[in-house]
Amino acid sequence: MKKMAALVLAMICIFTSSAFAAGKLKVISKNLIEFDGDDTGYFFAKVQNVGDAAIGVRTGKLVGFSENDEIIISESIVYSTPSYIRLEPGEYVYVTEYLWEPILETEDVVDYKFSMETYANPQRYEIIPCEVRYELDGQYNSYVSVTFTNTADKEQEGIHVSVALTDEEDHLVFVDGNAINGVVVHPGSTITVKMSIDSRIIEYYNNHETKIVNADAIVRYSVK
Repeated sequence: MKKMAALVLAMICIFTSSAFAAGKLKVISKNLIEFDGDDTGYFFAKVQNVGDAAIGVRTGKLVGFSENDEIIISESIVYSTPSYIRLEPGEYVYVTEYLWEPILETEDVVDYKFSMETYANPQRYEIIPCEVRYELDGQYNSYVSVTFTNTADKEQEGIHVSVALTDEEDHLVFVDGNAINGVVVHPGSTITVKMSIDSRIIEYYNNHETKIVNADAIVRYSVK
């Protein structure tokens, strides 16, 4: 009888743990900047799976509000790099969106909301270890470079590189992503990807006395 009770209890525990295991997307960090006297800007975000199971990421939705609580920005499809990705627990993606709205020339975004949708059939990616460095050469010729090596015994393709810069308070100040399409990385090969930083972003942070102090990068390749 005791053995039967123990077996039933074990099955209940297994069922309970399976039932409650779920992925959960959370926007860890976000930032929206507008360029003075212009109708353009940028939106950056970091989205993480804070749950205890894998989850698929679809696209994001961004809504910006004016001082009068009117919607002045509405982007219904905001992509991550890569998009439609399967995230394991603890993994994250970066999101960037270039904003180009005539109303931004006369109205400021004083509040905004952003969320990511889940996806039922995501693409699985593996992460490749990499090294990242950034160079802030005044207002112009600033960039982030990412170097990685294919240490596997087979060719890798479908590679995506995403980078992010943060300030002294760990706030996002820059995000960019790049899909290396049509390139096959052979075993033992090392590649460096260089991403330029919009000079207006450097000027914006200089004017706001924001200091960039850290860089992050993720290199992924698709698993067929």
